[in-house]
Parts: sequence; C-alpha cells; structure tokens
Amino acid sequence: MLLAMGSAAGLGGGTVVFPTLLVVFGFSPNVAVPMSIIIVFFTTSTKSAKEIFERSPEKGKDKPLIDYNLAIIFLVPVIFGTGVGVWINSVTSNLYLY
Repeated sequence: MLLAMGSAAGLGGGTVVFPTLLVVFGFSPNVAVPMSIIIVFFTTSTKSAKEIFERSPEKGKDKPLIDYNLAIIFLVPVIFGTGVGVWINSVTSNLYLY
C-alpha cells in the first residue's frame, strides 16, 4: 500500500520505493535498486499511456494534455545525460559500488 501511494504521488523509486524495499522487505541494495527501477518504469509507462489520449482541461482548447513540443526539448538533454551516466558508470562501477 505504501509503495502504491508513493508511486501515485509521484515520489518515485528513490524516495519511497527503495527505502521500503530495504527496510520493510529486507532486500539488499543490489536487489532493491533494480526492483525500484522496474516499479518506477511500469508506473510511469502506465501513467503515460493513460495521459496520451487525455485532452487539455482548458475550455475551448482541443489540444492534448501533453505538450509534445516541450517534451522534445527536454528529451535531447535527457538522452545526452543518459549516455554520460552510462559511460561514467562503466568507468567507475568497480570503484564505488562495493
């Protein structure tokens, strides 16, 4: 129930899901990290699939709820940051994880 409330509130994996998996369920960090990523992925995918077909609540406006132009603007740095993060992880993973 706590995991569902945290995900519904948009708190994500680092704020509610990960500590719950560690403290309540007793998982090790090596198991809790991928599990929290999977939980956040499916929660986000479900919410995004729901909002694709919703319309803007503004009266007289028949436009989608999601601003796709703004999403494209944010997508470029996200893809770049993901690449940089993967590279940093591949270089430093053995130094800091264990």
